[in-house]
Amino acid sequence: ACGLPNLTRPNEDVAKFLCQVVLFKHLPVDQQVPLCKIAQVVEVPVGEVIIQQGEPGDDFWVIMQGTAAVTIDGREEATLRPHDYFGERALLQEDPRTATVTATSKATLLRIGRDSFQRFGLHEKLRFAHRKAVGGGSDEDVPTKEPSPKTAEERRLITEALRKNKLLPMIASDGKKINQIIDRAWKEVVPAGLELISEGEANADYFYIVQEGGFDVLSRSRG
Repeated sequence: ACGLPNLTRPNEDVAKFLCQVVLFKHLPVDQQVPLCKIAQVVEVPVGEVIIQQGEPGDDFWVIMQGTAAVTIDGREEATLRPHDYFGERALLQEDPRTATVTATSKATLLRIGRDSFQRFGLHEKLRFAHRKAVGGGSDEDVPTKEPSPKTAEERRLITEALRKNKLLPMIASDGKKINQIIDRAWKEVVPAGLELISEGEANADYFYIVQEGGFDVLSRSRG
């Protein structure tokens, strides 16, 4: 539970939902209240284009119910489901949309406009750069290593892993960004038993692709 004070429906429903979205989990309580107030619930029918590649954007979307397809240059790249979000770049800067997102079922979404988002200073509280950690998108001083040389097979491996990652539709579906990510990536050999990431950790500055070996994934929510 987020412990939000005195929120009445529909804000209460929005608050409970946003607490389950990874991006907002670590947002301070005093910032969650304005976030709930500026989020608009939008119903869209199947087949409706929510955002269009190449068009200017000034809003951010989170799927509450239903599914949507991400397409780049007419090619479907990913499927978005409840708790997935898209359009975050529009909250930070006036860039054209890098993909088209179309509802593949009747869907309920939350829409957050750039003006309201920035008026409450939320752009300074959320770390969107974590979705770009693979490309060095953070402005913070994050330790890095020299990029490793890659074989053609390793480049194919990284490309495939990024394209299949449903949390990175706007990055992974962009060929130029993929090549930038590959060029900057470095190889690490980790010993057995090393914990690479921890659930709930705020400083998620690195993205990993497993080339060889295996890992256990544990979640407190699943016991």
